Amino acid sequence: MTVLILFIFGLAVGSFLNVVIDRLAFGKSIVTGRSHCDYCRKTLLWYDLIPVLSFFILGRTCRFCHKKISWQYPIVEFLTGVLFLFTYILLNSNQLLHITYYFFIISGLTAIFFTDLKYRIIPDQILVALTLAASIYLLLFGRNEIMSHFWAGVILFLIFLALVI
Repeated sequence: MTVLILFIFGLAVGSFLNVVIDRLAFGKSIVTGRSHCDYCRKTLLWYDLIPVLSFFILGRTCRFCHKKISWQYPIVEFLTGVLFLFTYILLNSNQLLHITYYFFIISGLTAIFFTDLKYRIIPDQILVALTLAASIYLLLFGRNEIMSHFWAGVILFLIFLALVI
C-alpha cells in the first residue's frame, strides 16, 4: 500500500514539475496562476490535470481547442513516480527527513534535465534550491563528509574554470 501511495505522490510531484519546467524558463511564478493550454490559453479544469490519466482520457488533445498535448507531461509525471518508488525501495529507510531530501533532489534534477532538454537553459532558482538543500543535509547528517565534499567542489570549480579560460 505504501508503494502505491508513493507512486501516486510521485505522479503528483511530476505534474508540479511540469509547471516548474514550463514557467521558470520564462520567469513566471510557479505558485500563482492556473494551468492552461499552451495553444488556446484556456484554463484547464481540475479533472484535466490528473497526472497521466487525463493525457490518455483526452486522447492527447486539449479539451477546448483539440490541439495535441506534448508527451513531456505524462513522461515527467510517470518518471517522477517511478524514481520516487525506486528511491524509497533502495533507501530502505523509514526516516522521513532522509526520504524527503532524496525526493527533493530527484525532483530538482528532473526539472533541470527536462528544462534543459526543452529550452536549453538551467534555471538558477533550481540550482540554488538544490545547493541549499544539500548543504543543510550535509550539515545535519554528513559531518564526516563535509570536507571531502568541499574539496571535491573546489577541484571541480577549478576544472570548469580552466575550461572557460
